[in-house]
Amino acid sequence: MIKPDTLVALLQSLHERVEQLRRLQAFTMKELTDDFVKWNAALHLLQVSVEIVTDVSAHMLAGNNRVVPDDHRQVIRSMGFNGLLPLEFAESIAPMAGFRNIVVHNYLTVDPQKVGNILYDHLDDFDTFSSHIYDYLRREGHLPSEQEPHE
Repeated sequence: MIKPDTLVALLQSLHERVEQLRRLQAFTMKELTDDFVKWNAALHLLQVSVEIVTDVSAHMLAGNNRVVPDDHRQVIRSMGFNGLLPLEFAESIAPMAGFRNIVVHNYLTVDPQKVGNILYDHLDDFDTFSSHIYDYLRREGHLPSEQEPHE
């Protein structure tokens, strides 16, 4: 069963993390990588943001009686395969799960260029994800049509 309150709380948390990441966009990559606190803040906020995407996706899949894959990338892709996200969008954001795995498991060195790519060029993917989920919740009658995101 879909729990709209849970999803809205997760999406609000995602919005907060993305807004914090946007504040880090004021710094160059050199400034970020030279500052231990800023660098680790960026990594942590990105990791948590991706985890929220996978948590929302797993909740949506389970709430629609769909199989929830064990692999984070497949969870996101399954959202597309099951029509809960546009397939092309799901495929385009699924690789973020690989980035999350690198940060969480620390088994590879985090490539600052990849972090910069996400931070400077792809934060809107999180907003787009949220918009798709809010649209789904409204369309399926879980939220009033007039409720705006981040209320």
